[in-house]
Amino acid sequence: MGLTKEVAGALVQKILLGENLFSTRELVLYMPRSDGDGKTFILKANTLHSWIKRQAVIPETGETLREELDQARALYRTREREKKQEKLINEAEKHFEYVAGIKTKEPVIGMFGLIKDKETGEVVMKENPALLHEKTDVAKFALERLYPDRYGKVDRSVNKHLVFSLADLAKAVEEDEKQKQKEID
Repeated sequence: MGLTKEVAGALVQKILLGENLFSTRELVLYMPRSDGDGKTFILKANTLHSWIKRQAVIPETGETLREELDQARALYRTREREKKQEKLINEAEKHFEYVAGIKTKEPVIGMFGLIKDKETGEVVMKENPALLHEKTDVAKFALERLYPDRYGKVDRSVNKHLVFSLADLAKAVEEDEKQKQKEID
């Protein structure tokens, strides 16, 4: 069996599925056909290793097998990184929704249980300052990130790289000394 575009495609699919090409001595590859049916065949790991080492070129594309597999690995890593990032974002959104939904009013509890209003008979509620502070901090953080122009911190400093020579600095110091001397006289 020689190196063809179909064989390279089957190897790329194995990489995109997260499988290791060199974990066994033989690789079982599946090549789909245009009629919807597919063909399964076995490729020896030594043959694959030889193709990569000799930098075998895929005849239909003109690319080396190594370049094709490296591109597939890079695409796989990018997809996995995006999945992890999406998972972290979803967890952060769930936590934000939880904190934003916290009720900050709590019933007032006295020595003999809940305190009720004498006129209405309802339980007296008060704000919990710790929960209110936490809820405010989360909302402020979210607004600063979502709308930095409106709610973000405006006083940002811009650092510029200054280039000057020591001779120019010495001249400036001398001119300052002359100016001070003139003011004194």
